[in-house]
Amino acid sequence: MKSSRAISNKLIRDLMDEHEMILQALTVLRIVTERVEKRRPVELRDLQFLSRFLSDYADKIHHHAEEELLFDTLAEKSPRSIRRMMEQLTTQHVMGRFFVARITEAVAGVAGGERGWRRQFVGSAQSYDVLLTCHICSEDHNVFPAIDRLIDRHGLRTKSESQSMRKQKDRLEKALRRMALRYGDMVHSAENIHRCERNTTE
Repeated sequence: MKSSRAISNKLIRDLMDEHEMILQALTVLRIVTERVEKRRPVELRDLQFLSRFLSDYADKIHHHAEEELLFDTLAEKSPRSIRRMMEQLTTQHVMGRFFVARITEAVAGVAGGERGWRRQFVGSAQSYDVLLTCHICSEDHNVFPAIDRLIDRHGLRTKSESQSMRKQKDRLEKALRRMALRYGDMVHSAENIHRCERNTTE
């Protein structure tokens, strides 16, 4: 799903690498959501890990880096067109937080035996999947290449993530890979659903 243009800024390259991990999480989420919807067995620990990964990795680590390290740094130096794109992406981050909160609430309802958790989980997970897939597609093929050109043109500097953030990110990535391996062939067969086709070259 990465842009065909080489990205020179390291922070943007790191963010695009994180997109690959988030897309893998969305693939697993899609599989788990289908099992929940069809009332097939799903381990509670898998639901709990997915909600934690989406909250901690996708939002607190990845979206934080986009907003604090990239967007805020460039806000005053960017043309109006790029500022508008960054504002739209930040709004989508807020929408994503809402869906993740609903997913987390639904997962808590499983342990508590609450009614309606299944419908809430499925609806929120499906909405989040579509939102983030389109969001990542837009960033990889439109916004990030434009920002990278802006940084190159003006010699701008971007900030770096902290060491503690990198360690937390590594732990979550390893845990996600282990989970994806447990689902095996189901992950491979589901990877191309919602595949980004817009503005790509084959």
